[in-house]
Amino acid sequence: MTTLNMTTLLEIKNINKTIQNKTILKNLSFKLLKGHITALLGPNGSGKTTTLKILSKLIGYDSGILEFDDSLNHINKKVMLVFDEPILYEELTGIEHLNFNMELYNIKLTETEKKEYMQMFQLEQYMYDEIYTYSLGTRKKLQLLCTLINHPPILLLDEYISGLDPISLYNIKNILKQYALKGNSILLATHMLDVAEKFCDDVIIISNGGIVNNDLLSIHDIKEKYSSLEDYFLKSL
Repeated sequence: MTTLNMTTLLEIKNINKTIQNKTILKNLSFKLLKGHITALLGPNGSGKTTTLKILSKLIGYDSGILEFDDSLNHINKKVMLVFDEPILYEELTGIEHLNFNMELYNIKLTETEKKEYMQMFQLEQYMYDEIYTYSLGTRKKLQLLCTLINHPPILLLDEYISGLDPISLYNIKNILKQYALKGNSILLATHMLDVAEKFCDDVIIISNGGIVNNDLLSIHDIKEKYSSLEDYFLKSL
């Protein structure tokens, strides 16, 4: 677990969203804290992906406020979203895709820095192969690499850790923990309660478009009062 101070990087206040006369989110309110990895849990159709799309400005919302900490005012890419299914140009090689992303976002990396990223993600042996030959786990690692070179202070992950083999999952969890320790905030939407319990600092549970656990967010507090996160999750719905 992380030990940085409790600075709020983003506060979500009473967000509402309706699509085709159906209420998707209603008065959604929570905070994302500096240095914390927060699990976003909820049944299918509860509003998790819609929440992530709103925070990353992929879609709009009807009412409410997204309030960023003043320290983020000078940052262009405050929030970035990584989906479960990697979105990559699969006819390119890994290194071509990395270079393309660097040009797209005007990011300058030395050859040494690029090599360090490849080593961090255990991608050295794949970067000169076409992406269509990659396994799902390798594609996911490349997608995350191309996101983290932007250094977004708020990273959103939509079911990102599903489908990863144990070695890739271990590697990715270590990368994300180190990223949070640098003062960033990670919001992870997942159905993997066992991973969330061991990996995350806080928990947000959403059901029918609203937060159902405003009184208890810390994994530490949950484990003191319940037998497991799964037990708490099921009793919260």
